[in-house]
Amino acid sequence: MSMLDHDLPFMTHAVDVVRKDLIPEAVNVDNTARVQTVGSNSSCREFRRLLEFIKVHTGIGQVINTSFNLAGEPIVETPTDAIRTFVSSSIDYLYIGPYVAFKHS
Repeated sequence: MSMLDHDLPFMTHAVDVVRKDLIPEAVNVDNTARVQTVGSNSSCREFRRLLEFIKVHTGIGQVINTSFNLAGEPIVETPTDAIRTFVSSSIDYLYIGPYVAFKHS
């Protein structure tokens, strides 16, 4: 991804991507990505721990964040919304807290 000289705590800026081979799915056609950084002093300690865990196991401490909704629908806000969207979509698995829902193929 891009080499940043400052934190971007919100996904409000598009930055030029230097290494699009790390997570090519996150790179836009114009070679930019909307990034959110999670610094060591971040208030998002649990998310920071998740990223560190992912980095240990994959070598890349990055994830793709996307909204959870179907076209024309509002963003999911409740477990009921999540289940309705899951059932109506091609998503295979839905994780809500300690629970996992999956579709039989």
